[in-house]
Amino acid sequence: MRKKFVTVALLGTLIFTSTNFVGCKDYDDDINKLQEQVDALKSISISDLASQLQSLKDANGNLSVANAKMEAAIAEIKTNIEALKEADKTLTSLVNGKVDQSTYQAAIKELNEKCTDLANKVAALASLETAVNDLKANKVDKSVIDELKKTIEKLQSQDSDFATRIGKLENTVESLNTVLAGKADQTTVAALSTAIDELKKSVAGVDTKIAAALDPIQKSITKLQEDLAKKADAATVAADIEKVKSEMTAVTDALKTETAANLAAVKAELAGRIAALETAKGQMDVQIGKLETDITALKERITKLENQPATDLNAVKADIATNKTAIDGALSTIGSIQGTITGIEDRLDGLGTEVGAVKKYIDDANSTLNTAITAKIATDIAAAVSSLQSEYAQADAELAGRIETLEGLDVFDKSDYDGLKQNFSSLKETVGNEESGLIKQLNDLEVTVSNLITEALAKTGPGTIDQAIANKIQNTLENSAVIKAAIEAAISDVTGKVDKIDQELNSVLERIQSIVFVPQYKDANGTTIVPAYTINGVNGTVEMTFRIAPAEKVADLVKLALAKPEIFSFYQEDALETRATSESSLKIVAGGVKAGTSAGTIVIKAKVSDGLVDNLYPVALKLATSKEYGTEEEPNSKPVNDVTTDYFNLRVKGITNGTYALSPSSKEIAYTDVEEKPVSLFKVNYTDGSRPLTLAECGFTQNLEVYSIYCTAESRWVVLASTASADVNAIKAELTAKGFEVTKATVKLKSVNINNVGNELKVKLVDNNVFGVNTQSVPNKQFEVTYTVTNNTEGATIAYGSIVKKDLQAGSSNAFTEKNGAFMWSGNASNAAQTFIIKANKANNFTDQLIAGATAQEILDAIKNLTSAKVEHKVGNALATAAQPTFNFDVDADKITVTLPANAERKTYAMSTIYHTDLYGDITLTATLNLSYPTAADLLKHQEVRWTDAKTYFLEYDKPAGDAAYLINNELSIGYFYYSNDVDYIYELVPTKDLNGDRTIDARDIPAGVTLDADGNIEFTEYVDLSEFKVKLSAKIASNVAASEEFSIKMYYPLSEQISSKDLTYKKEDILLGNALDVATALNLKDRFGTDVITKGAIVTYGKTVYAMVTGTTPASETQVTFPETDRVRYIVKDGKVGTTDQTLSAKEYFNIAGGKFSLKKNINLTKPVTVEVEAAVDYVYGTQKSAKFTITIEPTE
Repeated sequence: MRKKFVTVALLGTLIFTSTNFVGCKDYDDDINKLQEQVDALKSISISDLASQLQSLKDANGNLSVANAKMEAAIAEIKTNIEALKEADKTLTSLVNGKVDQSTYQAAIKELNEKCTDLANKVAALASLETAVNDLKANKVDKSVIDELKKTIEKLQSQDSDFATRIGKLENTVESLNTVLAGKADQTTVAALSTAIDELKKSVAGVDTKIAAALDPIQKSITKLQEDLAKKADAATVAADIEKVKSEMTAVTDALKTETAANLAAVKAELAGRIAALETAKGQMDVQIGKLETDITALKERITKLENQPATDLNAVKADIATNKTAIDGALSTIGSIQGTITGIEDRLDGLGTEVGAVKKYIDDANSTLNTAITAKIATDIAAAVSSLQSEYAQADAELAGRIETLEGLDVFDKSDYDGLKQNFSSLKETVGNEESGLIKQLNDLEVTVSNLITEALAKTGPGTIDQAIANKIQNTLENSAVIKAAIEAAISDVTGKVDKIDQELNSVLERIQSIVFVPQYKDANGTTIVPAYTINGVNGTVEMTFRIAPAEKVADLVKLALAKPEIFSFYQEDALETRATSESSLKIVAGGVKAGTSAGTIVIKAKVSDGLVDNLYPVALKLATSKEYGTEEEPNSKPVNDVTTDYFNLRVKGITNGTYALSPSSKEIAYTDVEEKPVSLFKVNYTDGSRPLTLAECGFTQNLEVYSIYCTAESRWVVLASTASADVNAIKAELTAKGFEVTKATVKLKSVNINNVGNELKVKLVDNNVFGVNTQSVPNKQFEVTYTVTNNTEGATIAYGSIVKKDLQAGSSNAFTEKNGAFMWSGNASNAAQTFIIKANKANNFTDQLIAGATAQEILDAIKNLTSAKVEHKVGNALATAAQPTFNFDVDADKITVTLPANAERKTYAMSTIYHTDLYGDITLTATLNLSYPTAADLLKHQEVRWTDAKTYFLEYDKPAGDAAYLINNELSIGYFYYSNDVDYIYELVPTKDLNGDRTIDARDIPAGVTLDADGNIEFTEYVDLSEFKVKLSAKIASNVAASEEFSIKMYYPLSEQISSKDLTYKKEDILLGNALDVATALNLKDRFGTDVITKGAIVTYGKTVYAMVTGTTPASETQVTFPETDRVRYIVKDGKVGTTDQTLSAKEYFNIAGGKFSLKKNINLTKPVTVEVEAAVDYVYGTQKSAKFTITIEPTE
């Protein structure tokens, strides 16, 4: 890379040198201005003539004869233009080449001759008179005029192109003027400027003179057009033409005179300028020495770049951008100057015989200067180029290698690294590109300049041109410092950036603390090993796992190792006595380092040295964590901080004669599969103990090929590569008969051919790279494979979709109602077995190639000839049952017949019939039969008056008709409108709670005391918690549940109210007098129909007979006592509470109730009131009925 930038500097030197071959811009500009005036005259003349001729054509469309003479006139004009072009070229070459006075005099003389010739050629336009006469005679037809127009348009185009080229020449001269600014001697420039100003004044009037001369011509031609339009007579036209000729000749003569005078002035001025340029000759030798010094300095700078210190990445990025801008500017200048150099060479060559005086002058050049320039410029430039190319290649390779080493690492800013690579690539392209790089440009320029110098020195003359070359080389070197500085900065920046990144990468290595071998295999003796295998004296590769500390550095270490695998090396302990080591046992393969499956581990793949034979070899892994560099005192010192594992055993085992097998040993190919089958997909396995190992696991790369083919007709194996005609024919016959194509790498069927089913092809595969060949070139290991052609197991599927009423054919059942595309049940007739027939449409559904390789008729015949054992009926994914519909394909009748058994459930059936053919696989026909029942809303329609909501039925019952025992019952069927008599409605109880405690809810959990028959008759014989069950109603059609629903029962038991009661006070005076307190008077109860069942605590006869009401019992308690009485309510009395204290009076000891009256069992003196809580209750058939709890307050007796 360093060489590239030095090349830029040297190229810049030559660039500026080439610039100074050009003379003072002011003379160039003035001479070219003069030429521009000549061209202006030419342009105006041609344009006006074209305009006039076009007017003549428009006015005389029917004239017919003047074509030949008019073309002759145009040819004269074209010749005139070409003459002017040649004069311009010669003048430009002479001026830009800056030759001596004699050369310019020759050029000016030539230009004057061209101008004279121009006048003569313009005079030739007199032939237009004849053309006009012909026009007057109406001899020119329209086609001739059209052709004339095309010719004039082409001439105009050439004229325009020539004007553009002259403009470019002016721009070039302007650019040279910019280069010369500040370079030439200011006194000389001032002197020349005065002379040029005078020249400009004389030239300034040219435009005015030309315009004045042409104005009467234009007016005459305009008048001519007007006369022609008015069909003027011949005499008028002839006079006008004659006047035009006269005026044009006058203009040409005037211009010739003016041009000659101006050129003479230019020639005089150039003589002075050439003299001024001769003073630079003596400086050539000095400048050559300076060039040598600069080249040497550049070489030294390149050498110093090796140890450039690291710089901040962000600063480097900014500097690289600045340097790139400078280099781009240099490149632009190079391109411009190269063009100038090429122009100089072309102009020198183009002078030819016309500048013989110049060549003679150059031939007389000083011989001493010839030797100096040739030896010091050409030779030194060539040597410098060669040296710089070599140094560039070295620097380029070094930096490229360092960048590639850093590829992919994440220990630094990735964007900075990408920027470095981009800038490095850009610099490589700029400097080293073989087609357009600076090295290539420098070589080309060196050759060009060398040739120019050689040619110049070979000429004779006083040496003015040689002195100019010396001056310009000096100026160039003085102004090349900027380019050289930019190149040096760019090299320094890129190198520094790489150094910094290298430093960061080295820091990764420095942080690795330890590497430990992780054992994975043991031999039969229990020794930990790394198994390696040898076949035919060649050892395979091995993979080893190592644990890294710290674990978080695994990813960084792997990426670094992939870029620089040399950081790892393996050491073999050769002699235990001396502990000598060598590095010849293992070598890491490319890309052979990766992260392990366990955290903190890496896996290294290495090639085992072929020199290791069957044995155990102690081996250790070393990680070089620092660069190896010495000091002046110890130049061979090595790093002391490398990390090394303990020795582990590498076991090398020869398996050349081991047992090998191919997996698999056969391959089936469907007759429709014509894809190539690579033989590399087979795996060669070696059996090591009880487990098979692939060649890859043994460390070898498998490369199987077809070696031979078994030819059945000749009962022999034939080598595929054999060229013997008998072998070639045998293989061809075998492959043709079996329908195969075989190459060394693949096996495939030639085409889809069902007749190939059952064919077998046997081949033998070999891997000569691994197993080698014997002395007769026969492979040591051959593996036989059998390819068998099988039928197409995929088959085909024909889908008929949903069967609808409009598709039914004659003979189909109609016991249904079509609703929403389904066949809905419509009474008992729908329960009978039914048949539905649709068209199979075999012509459209069974086509050729439905199954690859088979015709439609072959497929249909295969279906038709199948036995029932080969036909399978499914509903969904399961085999169809006897209760489900099936369908069959009648091939001859072209129909599908669906059979629906009696009483089949009405639902959607996804049916399929599968025909298991031998050749074509399974041909599956699918169809959907949509059957339905009336909707649940229609089948289970509610009598709304019976329902509190959609899921709750209110159970109502009547008052008993007498005093007989009353049981709650109801016909739930009155809650529905039934659909029809053909629908069966079934009621059942559904438990909702686990009443028997077995943690399941089933029929055993139906509560006692409620029964329900299938017709909906529900009866309660005792109290039941209504939340413990629900009622389910199912609408069944032909034993199939068409719809069902569950609902809850809401009901009021007959005694729905509490026994009435009220709080009482046992007065002091009644206590003292021994009077009991009547508590029964307030205890009354009616049933839900308003009939008394308890009156003043007594059970009336109605309550006894209808509801089986009795006193009942209450379980005993320590804090309460029960007082039952026959035909009366029982009283449940709790212990009395004395005042607000915690003291109580035992109910059992102190209280009594008899005949509905409360009293005290003992005479006690009460100083505080006592509160007693009482409850009245009776039992009846639906449970226990109680009163609200009421209190008896006993007043104090003292």
